[in-house]
Amino acid sequence: MNYKVSVLRSGNGYYIGQRDTEGCPYSRLSGYFKKEVKAKFALVNGFEPRLARETIPTLDSLIRKGTLSIKRVEGVDLLSI
Repeated sequence: MNYKVSVLRSGNGYYIGQRDTEGCPYSRLSGYFKKEVKAKFALVNGFEPRLARETIPTLDSLIRKGTLSIKRVEGVDLLSI
């Protein structure tokens, strides 16, 4: 699946994830952010990925396709668009 990575919203807050072609949430790639502006900043500048069993194949695919890139900051791997 080649769904766009963007900032989404749920009852728990804002997160970085994907919607399917019908607009339904498909994946949550990050933890939650209280403010949309912080989630948008993290999407561009780097966020710690949510390493859940169901998320890892999606993250791997996005990195291989070049949709997300990895950068190491102070010993932590961050992902960004």
